[in-house]
Amino acid sequence: MLMDISTSGGKLLAWIGLALLIVHAVFGAVFTIQAVQSGKKSEKWYLKQNSRFWTRRFSGIAILILVFFHFGVYGETVNGTYELKEFTTFKFVTQILLIFALFVNIRPLLISLGLLQYKERKEDIFVVISVLLLFFTGAVLFYYIRWQFL
Repeated sequence: MLMDISTSGGKLLAWIGLALLIVHAVFGAVFTIQAVQSGKKSEKWYLKQNSRFWTRRFSGIAILILVFFHFGVYGETVNGTYELKEFTTFKFVTQILLIFALFVNIRPLLISLGLLQYKERKEDIFVVISVLLLFFTGAVLFYYIRWQFL
């Protein structure tokens, strides 16, 4: 939407989504800085106890960085015509890393959507999202193989 690939009216929603992403990143940065400052003060990092927290922090930062590589990785609009871009090894690696970073954040996604309160559905939803991410990984791999070898 933001790259003028689509002509639908969803551009406003895309800009709102980008604004929310930026606000989310700012809040995440503020809370991470607070955590680092309190760790420096107390000189107790509790890295082993807080491993999930830091893994999700770093994967969240990775998502924020890798999503910008995702914008326009597959194609662009030139004179009203959508044209595919060459899918290089670098683009392949960035897309796989994005999928893995998203995988790390499945549980926080379920929490934010309020779906963890349904015990019987939690595993089902987790499996469905995991299968979708595996499908995306296979699709990116297939797309890369097609560009490089076929």
